[in-house]
Amino acid sequence: MPSTRRLDQGLLRMLDANLNRASEGLRAAEDVLRFVRLDAKRSGEARALRHLVRRTVLGVIPAGHLLEARDSAHDPGRGRWQAARRSTRELLAANLRRAQESARVLEEGLRLAGRPAAVRAMQAVRYRLYRLESAAASVPRR
Repeated sequence: MPSTRRLDQGLLRMLDANLNRASEGLRAAEDVLRFVRLDAKRSGEARALRHLVRRTVLGVIPAGHLLEARDSAHDPGRGRWQAARRSTRELLAANLRRAQESARVLEEGLRLAGRPAAVRAMQAVRYRLYRLESAAASVPRR
């Protein structure tokens, strides 16, 4: 198992970006479910997933190492255009997909980092996100 210090800086940047992306997507989904849908159960699930993603990654890669590798000023993808959302339904769906995609990247990155238990945890997160997306899509808007 490679030490965290010896992990490629690019891999650490990828993990950092996707940890942030997953956390942000889940937070946006959590707030739509909580404040717009008034759905405490699904909002709580999004919150629990957000905390689980952070615990999983930060349990095997120290936050300081991720921060040291961060170089957002030179990120070639920085400032990309994002589609405007026309409704809270679209906002919720887009952020759940964002979290799913980030969970997949975290899963693959943690595999490269030699962290099999964290890989399994991220796989479980991804499948829970798929179920949350299906459940949230079936709830009528308030």
